[in-house]
Amino acid sequence: MEHLLALRDQLQSAKEKVAAAQRLNRPILEAGLEAANWDRELNGRSDARLTLQLHIPIYQNSLNKAAVARARAQLLEAEGRLATVQQGLR
Repeated sequence: MEHLLALRDQLQSAKEKVAAAQRLNRPILEAGLEAANWDRELNGRSDARLTLQLHIPIYQNSLNKAAVARARAQLLEAEGRLATVQQGLR
């Protein structure tokens, strides 16, 4: 039974790796906030700054494609191992 649970954990891990590899090709939005305050009797300054950066991959290189393919292959292997064990239990 522990072997079956371990295989299910491996399957879940493989699914998460596929999702992570696929996210490499998605746009990324980054946000930042800066605040500064300087005060003197006659001269004061208060700055606030918000930055947004959008990274859009315009070229999907072969390394990203290979990472997705490897993750999918590992997922198929995990599914196969689990199916084999489940068939043996019936």
